[in-house]
Amino acid sequence: MPLPTRPPNVPAEASWNASENEWELGTKSNGKCVGTWTWWRPSGAIVCRSTFGDDGTLDGPFQRFHPNGEVCLEGTYSKNRPVGIHRWHFCSGKSDQPYFFAFILSDPPDEARTVVVDYKDGTGLNVDLIDTAHYFDAAGVEIEPEDESVQPDDEAQATKATTKAKKATAKTKAKKTKAKVGAKARTPQKAKAPKKASRRGSSQKR
Repeated sequence: MPLPTRPPNVPAEASWNASENEWELGTKSNGKCVGTWTWWRPSGAIVCRSTFGDDGTLDGPFQRFHPNGEVCLEGTYSKNRPVGIHRWHFCSGKSDQPYFFAFILSDPPDEARTVVVDYKDGTGLNVDLIDTAHYFDAAGVEIEPEDESVQPDDEAQATKATTKAKKATAKTKAKKTKAKVGAKARTPQKAKAPKKASRRGSSQKR
């Protein structure tokens, strides 16, 4: 297969990874990724930027991007474990990046543009993320839960039951799903390391 034309913004030092269908740039030591690595789509749009330790594990900040250049997922890894605050940003346009927390959390409010969860020290399970989730609108204002106290008793009870059912469903999904979190940050599961703890952040390499 012929090498694709290198986009103007992709550095001359970057090499084409045919198996990933992406351009990539970074350093390897003893066959392992170390330091900062960056990946680009064939078009030249950045896909992901991740940090690796000397042992080749994800260790440091990472970002994954929508095709238009907007950040879609960002956070930090420690020895292949997602730790601390991770943020998902919905794209203002079309995106090839699926909602990262779809198998962990219930559907976000329609007006939500950013979802924030806290992996803390990275030793918990995805199900633990449910109670740490916060949602923000386009202006960065947190979307508060609806005040059930102002609803009629019957409606409040129905709302409570629905919320409880959604949480139960989300927890069941979280238990059954395993996260692909890696250097490129793409999909989640156990707050530990993704199945392919990878080269990028949420999907082994992304």
